[in-house]
Amino acid sequence: MLIRVEWATACWEFCRCGWAVRFAGRRRTERTSEDRKAKQTAADQNSQHAVDRPSEKANKMLKNRNNTIRTFDNTHKTTGASMETHLKVILVSHTPDPEKAISAAARLCYSPADIEQVVSDAGKDDQSAFLEKLIAVGHLSPVEHASFTFAVEGISRACSHQLVRHRLASYSQQSQRYVGEEDGFSYIIPPAIMEDNELRAHFEGLMEEAGRSYKFIVERLREKGCSIESAREDARFVLPNAAETKIIITMNARELLHFFSIRLCNRAQWEIREMAYLMLKLARPLAPALFRYGGPPCLKGKCPEGSRTCGKTDEVRRLLSANPTLWPQK
Repeated sequence: MLIRVEWATACWEFCRCGWAVRFAGRRRTERTSEDRKAKQTAADQNSQHAVDRPSEKANKMLKNRNNTIRTFDNTHKTTGASMETHLKVILVSHTPDPEKAISAAARLCYSPADIEQVVSDAGKDDQSAFLEKLIAVGHLSPVEHASFTFAVEGISRACSHQLVRHRLASYSQQSQRYVGEEDGFSYIIPPAIMEDNELRAHFEGLMEEAGRSYKFIVERLREKGCSIESAREDARFVLPNAAETKIIITMNARELLHFFSIRLCNRAQWEIREMAYLMLKLARPLAPALFRYGGPPCLKGKCPEGSRTCGKTDEVRRLLSANPTLWPQK
């Protein structure tokens, strides 16, 4: 009986403390705008490093609507100056003759010949028909013997969060702890926001405010004795999902096919779809038979999305399978 009472008391204390923390957290987030302004004013007066807020007229509009990535320069306090950056994908390395490697691995499974003969046979003739048959019957383990490494820049953290969900891959991403943003950070503007002048001005203002907050936090924490790494790793909490990042990706060909099947679908988010297209454009010439149907399942069959289908199967097939260079860059 004593044990039950003690256990019940412990559970009550745990729940009480938990609700106390939640309530305190809610109160912190429900502070009035007047309180926030008063604290900000006091902080500005106490800090010699506070950054002046430029007027709304100083927010420079991007003239070219096709550019969806901008860089905010925090050093221009009164002009909101910026420069354009762009999505870029580079093929760093790949398996030499990927289709030969895959063909040799697949033939080994069915041949009694020694390995030298198997490798020799794999390189004699065009392997297109053999590889297409291999993929058609679903024997995909040999496809894993080819790999591709890409370097990507000009994507948002929102995009990279989607990317790393593809777990059968290796990633090396630019660190927000060791790479500082005190002089400004690059960010991506979604096309729908870019096309609306009012939304774009509002969006850019938020990015500039995040840049000022980041710099203020780093400088204040440095004054308190924090290391530059510690200051940056705390200040990065104010950086938005729109912040630009750079990343190197290595995938084997099987995972790359899966990646294309998911991310080149019309229902995929626009940014990762553009990145996937550029990756396909680099990989397909190196292994044309392997990536002939690189893309969503509707390229060679029925759309699996059911009622959520985009209804543009014919258009997708025309753009991706017949001539991938026609893929729209939006």
